[in-house]
Formats: sequence, C-alpha cells, structure tokens
Amino acid sequence: MRVARKQLILLGLILLASAVFLAAGDKKSKTKDLEAPTNSSAAAPMPDEKKIVHTLNRLTFGVRPGEVERVRAIGLEK
Repeated sequence: MRVARKQLILLGLILLASAVFLAAGDKKSKTKDLEAPTNSSAAAPMPDEKKIVHTLNRLTFGVRPGEVERVRAIGLEK
C-alpha cells in the first residue's frame, strides 16, 4: 500500500511539472510570434471592396445586396 501511494504521488508531481513546462513553453512561442510576424501579407493593404465588406460585417449584421456599391458611392470614411 505504501509503494502504491508513493508511486501515485510521484506520478502527480511529474504531471504537475510537465504542465508547468508546457505552459511556460507556450508563452515563449506566443511572444516570438508577436515580435516578428512571418506573414508578409499582414502588412499589405486591403483592397477597397474587402475594406467595405469588413466594415459592414463589423458595424451591421452582414452585407446585403447593393450595400457595397452604396458605401463605395458615399465613401468609406463617412
């Protein structure tokens, strides 16, 4: 009984240490991604139509037929 208890405690400590190392490694990889973006398209400007669709999706419940042309006529800034 004592041997089984010691093995269970050892297994718990190993699992706890593994969880700590995995969590620490995950934070390091996220900071590397934020510092140096590898995707060159992230800095590329969006085309006008995609900007309009993105804005309509954010401000309304989605794009309806004819809204892209209406926003293009009015202007995206307004």
